[in-house]
Amino acid sequence: AALHKIGLFDENYFFNTEVADWCARARSRARNHRWQTAIQLDTRAHHNLHRSSALRSTLYTYYVIRNRVYYVKKHGNGWKLPLLMFWCAYNIALAAKLRLTGQRPQAIAVWLGAIDALRQRMGGQNARVLAAVNYVMPSDTDARASS
Repeated sequence: AALHKIGLFDENYFFNTEVADWCARARSRARNHRWQTAIQLDTRAHHNLHRSSALRSTLYTYYVIRNRVYYVKKHGNGWKLPLLMFWCAYNIALAAKLRLTGQRPQAIAVWLGAIDALRQRMGGQNARVLAAVNYVMPSDTDARASS
């Protein structure tokens, strides 16, 4: 019933934050339907970071920055403007810090994420982000040789 009333995950997020968005939408409708959201504290997930580590510092950073701003724009209510101003200042400071410490690809990912959120460029942006940071996907031969 909740899925029918609330809907599925917002595909605009593409990666990261879609669960928080769904829970916020459920919470806003909960009073009318007597629904509750809960957290299962003893649940554990395991992720093989070695497999995705080459892309984590750029793509993960991009989606976290972009989706955080999108979430605030969508659910900020009375705090929308102060929160957007805070996250814009944070993103500028983070991009500057990354650039000054020689982490140019991550700085670019932060800038793109912030700008895309404000322009509402949503959905999957992997190819565009990777092209902007000049990331070259390793070939299968390279991957086998390094393992």
